[in-house]
Amino acid sequence: MRLLQQILLCIFVCSACICNARESIRNYKSPLSVIVIPISWSRDYDPERDNFAGPELTAGSYALLIIHNKKDFLYEVSEYGWPVSYTIEAGLDFSYDEEFIPSKGLFQRMYFKGEITNRNRSHLQIAIRIPEDIIGHSLSFKVVYDTGDTLISQTTISPIHIIEASSKEDQAQIFSSLIYVLFETEDYEGAIEIGDLMINTDYTFARGWYFAHEAAMRMGRYDKMILFLEKLWNDYGVISANSVDPNPEYNPQGKRDPKMEAVFKEQITNLKKALSDQQSDTTK
Repeated sequence: MRLLQQILLCIFVCSACICNARESIRNYKSPLSVIVIPISWSRDYDPERDNFAGPELTAGSYALLIIHNKKDFLYEVSEYGWPVSYTIEAGLDFSYDEEFIPSKGLFQRMYFKGEITNRNRSHLQIAIRIPEDIIGHSLSFKVVYDTGDTLISQTTISPIHIIEASSKEDQAQIFSSLIYVLFETEDYEGAIEIGDLMINTDYTFARGWYFAHEAAMRMGRYDKMILFLEKLWNDYGVISANSVDPNPEYNPQGKRDPKMEAVFKEQITNLKKALSDQQSDTTK
């Protein structure tokens, strides 16, 4: 009888342990988050849509892979500029009910910018380029962090569908996405150069002009600030394309808001005065 009681007690304890383990797994929240930030999602990005299958990115475009780690506030950087203790992999056509299988060499091919900015210590920012030979596939990322005692891994929340650039607007977005990652990785001179290239090739994209203008501001290039702000206003009727309306429609002949137009003219006047003063100082 006593033996039976011990057996029943063991079964009860084991069942409780299993339930607690399941509850722990269900409530476990990884300290890692892995997201992809483009200059804008392609075409009809609407997560609320009933048939929404995930975001789309245009092949050839640039984006930022953002890794946020609540457990790693002072990560070390290797001599190559890479954060130690991290392994980053990319995979194609990954299903979340299957084991993540990385595509050999894919992330290395996508890796664009060697500098990793550290905005708030636990925030890694890596510039990537979407290759053309994965058009038609879905793209996912997996990050593994080695704490020294254990491995913590996290994948992107939903796969990103890679589509072909099929219009002039798509090509303009590719240029603009490069301006965006150059600005975010503090290559302001490079961002200005690509802005000039957009003008020379007759491409236009609101957020491209916005970030080219911001890069020119960081460099004190009043001539370029005027140029890019005028493109933003003349093509889209806005003076900003960041958070309020990040993707305004191309509307070069459209009606302009009088109050915003007054602000635009005032900014241009101030910039031209600053440019004149700058040129006067260089000739003294």
